[in-house]
Amino acid sequence: MIYRRRVAALAISVISIAACRTARPPEPPAEPAVAPLPAPEAHPAPRVPQQGFVDVEGAGLWYRIEGNGPDTVLVFPAAYLEPFLSLGQDRFTLVRYDPRLRGRSRATTTSPRPTFQSDLRDLEAVADYLDVGRVSLVAFGYDAAVAVAFAAAHPDRVSRLVLLSPLEPRDSLGRSYNPPERSVRLDTARARTLVKLRAAGRDTSDPQGYCRVFWEVNAPLFAAAPERLSPLAPWCEFPAESPANLAGRLASAIESLGKGYDLGPLARRVTSPVLIVAGEKDLVYNPAGAAVWAALLPRGRALLIPGAGHLAFAEAAEAAGSAVARFLGGEWPPGALRPPPSPRE
Repeated sequence: MIYRRRVAALAISVISIAACRTARPPEPPAEPAVAPLPAPEAHPAPRVPQQGFVDVEGAGLWYRIEGNGPDTVLVFPAAYLEPFLSLGQDRFTLVRYDPRLRGRSRATTTSPRPTFQSDLRDLEAVADYLDVGRVSLVAFGYDAAVAVAFAAAHPDRVSRLVLLSPLEPRDSLGRSYNPPERSVRLDTARARTLVKLRAAGRDTSDPQGYCRVFWEVNAPLFAAAPERLSPLAPWCEFPAESPANLAGRLASAIESLGKGYDLGPLARRVTSPVLIVAGEKDLVYNPAGAAVWAALLPRGRALLIPGAGHLAFAEAAEAAGSAVARFLGGEWPPGALRPPPSPRE
């Protein structure tokens, strides 16, 4: 049950997510710029309602389409990224999407807890529903790993891939990652108050209020500069984003990968260009994982944002957003590096 302990710990202000540090690799020789994105005629905008649900296996997966640019970009989870990540509606057609049991998506009470494979099937169902041929994917955290699996299974359907603060590609990178900054940044007195609120049932009787308190307490663990998070945790308005539900949902999905998981074989099958964006001070997922992803992915590069934590897309929204937009538009952003392969590769 290592994964359930690892993710569920978020709900009580104690994070136990893992791995070893590696030195930042030297910058490699310059490589050719990313080829321009496909012509608009080849990839028309989705011909479906601007907002709605994709029904699949007892769940309704929420989506909304914005903009009318020539290239379709699927962004998820929408509840987290929508308030902060702006890519330019004139340049792209954005499809914001909430996975199962996340954000505005809906599911019956009998719906099973998601697994990595069921999340992949759901993403495939959304892409099929949009029926636009090729898309670019922008995904955060655990969902970034799902996006890699989709790109590996459907190389002809992915133009670009952006991984924001992604789950480590190997379990070994996560299990032993325990930076001392976690204990330094955690206000233990406030954390005890949060535990008392849970004991009193506030997490279920007032999920939105409890969610806001949770993020007030835990923001220093997720952001290197919490004062830059404005607004703080807007996703608390969605019941599915309550700390208890999110911890259980992610624990179930990560556990399904199996102890000692290794996503390297999937990564090596991805043929599209991939940009990994992570905060140098991420205390949730090992930031060294960004360089490992970049080495594993045949056309991957990693961009570490100085002074940012796990929610780099929010606390450094301008830097992250401009880098992602530049990459989707056909250029590697400055500072995006491809590390040399390790002997293991």
